[in-house]
Amino acid sequence: HRFRFLKPGLAVALGFIGIKMVAEPWVAVPIAVSLGTVLGIIAASVLLSWFIPERPRPGEPGGG
Repeated sequence: HRFRFLKPGLAVALGFIGIKMVAEPWVAVPIAVSLGTVLGIIAASVLLSWFIPERPRPGEPGGG
């Protein structure tokens, strides 16, 4: 519950890695750029989980 955007963030990071692997014969992406991109995506998903409050669900206390 604490890191609710982590799964979508990991999915995006794995998608980036997959696209990078497929495009490897045509596009050369440096390792540092790939690592920075993956770490940035994961960090952004964790930070978004911390700073965006979770909306209460209907039927829960305070959820309307």
